[in-house]
Parts: sequence; C-alpha cells; structure tokens
Amino acid sequence: LNGVYTEYRKLAVYQVSDNIDVNTGRHCLSQIGAHFSFFKLDEVTLEGLRQCFCDPDVRIRQKGDLEISRLSKLTRMEISQGFLANQNICFHEGLNSIVGGKGTGKSLIIEFLRFAINQPSKDEDLLADHSRKLEKRLESFGKVAVDFELATGGKYRVTRTYDGGENPIDCVNSESGEVYQGDMSILFPILAYSQNEVIKISEDEAAQLRLIDSFIDTSVFKEETRRLFSDLKKNDRETGSL
Repeated sequence: LNGVYTEYRKLAVYQVSDNIDVNTGRHCLSQIGAHFSFFKLDEVTLEGLRQCFCDPDVRIRQKGDLEISRLSKLTRMEISQGFLANQNICFHEGLNSIVGGKGTGKSLIIEFLRFAINQPSKDEDLLADHSRKLEKRLESFGKVAVDFELATGGKYRVTRTYDGGENPIDCVNSESGEVYQGDMSILFPILAYSQNEVIKISEDEAAQLRLIDSFIDTSVFKEETRRLFSDLKKNDRETGSL
C-alpha cells in the first residue's frame, strides 16, 4: 500500500460522501456529493465496475485529479403568491430534475423561471399561453425572485413582478448591491422549453434546424454568403455589358 513493495498488487481507492458536515459532524443536504470519484465504464454493469478496480490508474479518478469546469447555476427561487404562494425552492447543484405528482407545479417552476429572467418562448401561440398561466397562477402583482451564480463567481438576484403590462425586472448583484440594467439573456442565458414547445419542435423540421443553428455562430458564414452573392451579381452585370 505504501508503494515500497512493488510485488504487492496496488489497491484501487475511491472517495464517497456520507453527507456529514466536517464542522458539526451531522448529516446535511449541502454535503451530498462533496466527496466523489469518477469511474470510466464501457458499460454500466457490475462487470464494468469490476474492470475499474482491475485497472484503477486508467479508470478511476479522484475529486482533485480532474479540473472541473465551473458552470453558472441556479441556487434559489421564491414565489410570493398564486398557485405556488410562499414557496422557497433551493436548487442543489448535484440535482438535475424536478420530481412531483401531476398538477403539483413542476411546469410552473419552469414557466416562472423563464418569466423572472425574461427569456420567453418566441412562438406567439406559446407566448400567449405563458401569459395566461402567469395571470392565473401567479396573479396580479405576484413576484418571482431567482438567485443565481455565474461561472465567473458573481452572485445575483433577479426579481420580477407580474402586473399584466411591463412586468418590471429588478436585477442586483448580491455582493456589491450594484444594479444590473443589461440584457438578462446575456447575463444568464438559459434554454427552456415547455412540453408543448418540445412537441412542436419535434414536428417541425424548420424549427429543429433553427434550434441547431442557435448553438452555432453563423454570422461569419452569412456575411460570406452575402459577399459571394454580391460578387456574382457584379459579375453578371459586367458579363451582360460585354
């Protein structure tokens, strides 16, 4: 184990988290996933796991062995009134789904999130449906507050009030108190789609293409295309004048 006796087979070592806070010695939600290991499996089977322990140098990595990319994340959402009145929802960065029975408000959480950070659907029909849900489920002068942290480390709280009109947005840096007055889709961009929106995209090839193109900066190619068309027209005029 100490590396002195090379004839001894090296044992695989991995870390796990028993969600115990090192300061209090008690179990707590914040420590879930605090310690972890990466396993490289060709197949998610017991045999695949066994192969990891047979070749740990290649197939097992500890928490500090890999550089983890820092991502922007949601941390909290508060709803003042309506269907989800007085709900204070804390998001854990190790979780990636919202689970609940039918009619409990899972979709509303997504709708309220899109409302708060001002990134609605571009589909007119779905946008109208979104407005109806806000009117019915958030009600007049209902507020949605969302806390989020950027990949760069900045922490913000955005609060938006539904008034059926301008629906004012207030975004503040939680640490400096500085007010952000720019575009929320630039500060904290998200991809959010309702169930109906996903269905519509699946049935529309043009919508699928637009979705794929949205991940690619096509401005350079569009400019080149415009330049080529301009050159072709110029050549056509010059040829016609001969």
